[in-house]
Amino acid sequence: MLEACAEHGVPVVPYGGGSGVCGGVVPVRGGVALDLKRLDRIRGLRETALLCEVEAGVIGSHLEGWLGERGYTLGHFPSSIACSTVGGWIAARSSGQASTRYGSIEHLVAGLEVVLPTGELAVLRPVPRTAAGIDWRNVLCGSEGLFGVVTRAWLRVQPVPAARRFLAFRFPDFDAGLDAMRRVLRRGYRPAVMRLYDPLDTLVGVSGGGGGAGMVAQLGRAAFERARALLLAHPRWAWLAELAAGGCHAVVVCEGEAPLVALEAEVVHEEARRAQAFDAGPGPARRWFEHRYAISFKGSAVFAAGGFVDTLEVAAPWDRIGEVYRAVREAIAAHAVTLAHASHLYPEGCSVYFTFAAATGSVKQDEACYERVWRAGLAAAREHGATISHHHGVGLLKAQALREELGPLHAALGRVKAALDPHGVLNPGKLGL
Repeated sequence: MLEACAEHGVPVVPYGGGSGVCGGVVPVRGGVALDLKRLDRIRGLRETALLCEVEAGVIGSHLEGWLGERGYTLGHFPSSIACSTVGGWIAARSSGQASTRYGSIEHLVAGLEVVLPTGELAVLRPVPRTAAGIDWRNVLCGSEGLFGVVTRAWLRVQPVPAARRFLAFRFPDFDAGLDAMRRVLRRGYRPAVMRLYDPLDTLVGVSGGGGGAGMVAQLGRAAFERARALLLAHPRWAWLAELAAGGCHAVVVCEGEAPLVALEAEVVHEEARRAQAFDAGPGPARRWFEHRYAISFKGSAVFAAGGFVDTLEVAAPWDRIGEVYRAVREAIAAHAVTLAHASHLYPEGCSVYFTFAAATGSVKQDEACYERVWRAGLAAAREHGATISHHHGVGLLKAQALREELGPLHAALGRVKAALDPHGVLNPGKLGL
């Protein structure tokens, strides 16, 4: 099919679960939507090699359930796990909630089968590592379907953790929490999950279990609805609500072999005490774990209130991350209510995930406001040393920002695209090409 489309110049958009948020599967000039969800077989598990062979259309939660029944886990838990596919993860360079311990999708891909735009089939065999020239696995991870259609993958799995510990803290401020988590990682420990919420996110989304339950508990439902409408219309007033937060909430999940989990948890407690954090016990982290996918379905309430909501995730080194957080937050807050949390933590830095919402009173003004938020937020991220995307990809939404981040390498990306896809039929217009 790809060969015929290339011959006749018909665009082809590879389509997995359609859960992306950056327009990665939006067609820009018609063509064919290549739905891959019937490639839904989990072909097998090689337990000795810790490899699972899976087709590209398999839904993430189905794969994790299948592995769990056999005592294994991929360790990849994006918020979209119930409606995103393995192929989509690879195309968008996905990262899951436990990436600090297990890595992101590019670390989990051992081998790939891909159909090139010319219709040729290429197989990158699953090996622990290769020095045989360029590693095309990394070229294809994050390529958003421009270079080929992934049809099969060999993924690295691990045994289901034998033990798990839940920890939660209230840090005096965002910087203190960031520094404590950085010190844990600097000492060589890797909790599966480390999440730190800024004051407004602590108040709105965490205090009572997520999705605004904290404010509902404090204000009552009617008062909460009025407060939300007021904040959406007047985002500059958000700082008043932050005064009630009482610090920054954090959740940590440690998992693995029991002795290592116990040691890791003690180190986290030690660094939290050093930062003068309040120990909130295991309950809040356990509640987060049990409801960790629910937040993805809470945005509809903002749309029902006549506004819009979206997310922007960036990443930067530890010596820049506080500056990036403040700069991006200030840039967005001029136009929309802004909440943020740090997650996906690594020894060298982390991601900050911003949620923004506003209601201007008209669809046209909302659209203009939405565009201003994105331009301001991405410009602030670039100016202060962050990347424009940690795990949501680029699609159409961040195309211009990608050009600016890559500089002359963006033109080189175009030349790679032209070499692999001389007719330009695979997912045109994405990655700014």
